[in-house]
Amino acid sequence: METKKKHELSLAKRMAISLVCGLVAGLAFMFLREHLNASGQAQTWTTINNLLFQDITADGAERAFGIFYIIGQLFIKALQLVIIPMVFTSISLAIGSIADIRTMGRISAKTLFWFLLCSFLALLLAGCVGYGTYSMGLFNTHIEGLAEASGSTGSNPLNVVLNIIPSNIITAFGSNGAVLSSVFLAVAIGLSMNTLGESRTATLRRLLGEVNDVVVVFLNFIVSNFAPFAVFVLLTRTFAIYGIDYLKPALPGFTAIHPLAPRHTTEGCREVLDTIRKYLCEVTGMADMTFQPSAGAHGEFTGVLLIKQYHDSRGDTKRNKIIVPDSAHGTNPATAAMCGYQVVNIASAPNGCVDLEALKAALGDDTAGLMLTNPNTVGIFDENILEITRLVHEAGGLCYYDGANLNAVMGVVRPGDMGFDCIHMNLHKTFATPHGGGGPGAGAVGCKDFLAKFLPHSAMMEGEGHIQVRGFAGNFLVVVKALTYIMTLGREGIPEAAKNAVLNANYLMRRIQGTFEPAFDRICMHEFVLDLSGFKKETGVSALDVAKSLIDYGMHPPTMYFPMIVHEALMLEPTETESKDTLDWAAEVYRKLYELGHTDPEYMHGAPHNAQIGRPDEVKAARNPIVRYTRA
Repeated sequence: METKKKHELSLAKRMAISLVCGLVAGLAFMFLREHLNASGQAQTWTTINNLLFQDITADGAERAFGIFYIIGQLFIKALQLVIIPMVFTSISLAIGSIADIRTMGRISAKTLFWFLLCSFLALLLAGCVGYGTYSMGLFNTHIEGLAEASGSTGSNPLNVVLNIIPSNIITAFGSNGAVLSSVFLAVAIGLSMNTLGESRTATLRRLLGEVNDVVVVFLNFIVSNFAPFAVFVLLTRTFAIYGIDYLKPALPGFTAIHPLAPRHTTEGCREVLDTIRKYLCEVTGMADMTFQPSAGAHGEFTGVLLIKQYHDSRGDTKRNKIIVPDSAHGTNPATAAMCGYQVVNIASAPNGCVDLEALKAALGDDTAGLMLTNPNTVGIFDENILEITRLVHEAGGLCYYDGANLNAVMGVVRPGDMGFDCIHMNLHKTFATPHGGGGPGAGAVGCKDFLAKFLPHSAMMEGEGHIQVRGFAGNFLVVVKALTYIMTLGREGIPEAAKNAVLNANYLMRRIQGTFEPAFDRICMHEFVLDLSGFKKETGVSALDVAKSLIDYGMHPPTMYFPMIVHEALMLEPTETESKDTLDWAAEVYRKLYELGHTDPEYMHGAPHNAQIGRPDEVKAARNPIVRYTRA
């Protein structure tokens, strides 16, 4: 007995040690994974994963070793192997050994009663706990594919009762999911043995007893010799593969926070804002940042209001003009007008950049500032940017940076170092969602130190006193997503993303060149503009026709007829996420359309031919928009 107790104690200690070691090792591998992926060494983690953790039954895992996966699965299968035999033999022998049928009936009735009562109480408790947990916002995550994985098809739950009686013995022993069928069969055989008597069923009883002994010995052997190591392996692999990340969506964290929550409950939210403020100020060369604006145009509006407030605070009210290049985004002149400024539009130079002479002529003591995108909307980085901002500052104006194209230079060059005084960024585009991906936005606005006192901020989230352009802290969850993206890329990943965006744009431009021609035949940044005016003269096929024809190839059309300094313009921005195969396919589609325009222009005039909707009447839609859904 002493030896057995020591052995059990030893096994308990080993299991405890394996749990601790598995947790430590799993966390270590989890942090290693995050570090390698964040530092651009994802291939190293892929090698480690293939060697130790990869599910070798998954698609594409033909060459993986998956040592931890194999060990864990072997242990689990060994345990599953004894479930049905142990249940069947134990119940059969127990029922067959009861001499008094009436006693067995009472035992069965009590067992059934307590089973139903305990099941009811368990369900009631689970319901109460679940409802309470859900009401508090805890673990409200949706696990994709759970219904499919569990085999649930919405069938009647009474099928469980129907399947208790197996159609044949093979079915009862066919899988571990047939435990209830095995129990029923064991009960039936036990009752039959009891009815026939011990003398007539001695051989069967002895066989069942010996099978039960073998199963118990096998189970003890597996558990005592392999369970500690298997638990270590399974726990290590679970954390290494999934880690805490799979639990994060289930926690209330940021999703359940209320904007009017007490200040002491929003410390984590404030830490998010403080952290991303530090990172984005470093990326942009600014001193401070607000996250209130809803999206890009709202960010522009806020940025220009900073300029206006700066001049007004100095009594310099004569500055009532904002200079905007003719290649600017349309929201730039609209924003300046909304802020009460007169818009001075200056023409671009032949190279697509700011015409310095035109800028000098427009500057004066009434200049409040300049709104500029760099790289600009034709995808060119203005080589005179330092001269441009110097001229504006010497005239007493401030320089506003439209950050819509920041993904071309982020981590490589900073707008603050170019001479810009304030900036807006599309966090939902540059630091999270692919271009055109939709969804809510966040137009963070940064500024130099002398403008920081004019920044809007929330009294609830950011301190006493407030000037707000939007309720509370803006679209906060978009900011959380942007911070996640920034921390995932890291210091090395952010400039790498920018360089890949530039590389992809130049590669696609050169692959298309020779059919459709770029408006400016030079190295571009993250985007380039095709000039189809010559193609239209040759074929009669417009940029609109080409854009509509792309839909038939399953490609979303690019921006059309912008910037307006290029006639028949198509602006292509492949972004940093596209593969070479995708870019080659896109170039091939453009080549086919170029040929089709020469051979069958009428076909392109009618495109798209394979979409659910053809060409809507855009003039009618503009003049008579349907802005409210009405049920027929």
